[in-house]
Amino acid sequence: APAYIARRADRWRWNVVLRGTDPAALLDGGLEPPWSVDVDPESLL
Repeated sequence: APAYIARRADRWRWNVVLRGTDPAALLDGGLEPPWSVDVDPESLL
């Protein structure tokens, strides 16, 4: 879903919630810039 503030500094933001039995396994592939991951965010707003 688009983030609450969907666009900032010419970049689009999305909220993607992933759940699993082994959360670390979801990040094993790694992400290259400009991607970033916030693990256990305080809020999705």
